[in-house]
Amino acid sequence: MLRALLPLALFGLQAPAVTLAPVEGAKTVHLSSLKLNLGGIDATVDSEINAVYSKVTPEGFDVEETLANLKVMANGQELPANADPIKASIGKDGTLKTLGGGVKGVSAAMMYLIFRFVPAPAETGKTTTVTLKGDGVEIPDQKVESTYIGPKKVEAGEGFEFKQKTTANELVIDTDFVVKADGTILEATTKFTGLPVPQAGGSADGTGTRSLKP
Repeated sequence: MLRALLPLALFGLQAPAVTLAPVEGAKTVHLSSLKLNLGGIDATVDSEINAVYSKVTPEGFDVEETLANLKVMANGQELPANADPIKASIGKDGTLKTLGGGVKGVSAAMMYLIFRFVPAPAETGKTTTVTLKGDGVEIPDQKVESTYIGPKKVEAGEGFEFKQKTTANELVIDTDFVVKADGTILEATTKFTGLPVPQAGGSADGTGTRSLKP
């Protein structure tokens, strides 16, 4: 009996083959919330992110994200909030190739990295480190340390939990992802330091959450 159960036990320890594999024309909606501190100013950024995937090839895909219900608060006061649609080109390995749009006054590329999942090879409890190249201008090179934790069920469904640490220049991001096998984020929680905010002439530290809307 023990011998019969052993393969099942070993299977449970194997990391799943998680990839970035959206379907052409697929759409997702995520709820996103960020809390930031910039030079003693406490701010929140809440939004609903509507994404549409296109130009899907074996090498990668494009995604356009529109921010709805965008609300920005600073020290208890609501601020005017403007954001252009985010248009990104992503490689199958998670490389951010190009990016445009985003919330005004914040480094769009750096903010995008906060909830960018990288399908790095991993074994249960072991950490895999990969390096992803930037464009030498807006997108810096990134080091990603990824650890597979195990299967996990959350409100949005059943998925696989990964802990990933991304370092990009002064920005350091620690994010706990629960993703589907195709890389869709079911739930994510993050903590970060050094997010560039050029409009404010400094950088912000903060936390955040993102969840797939049913």
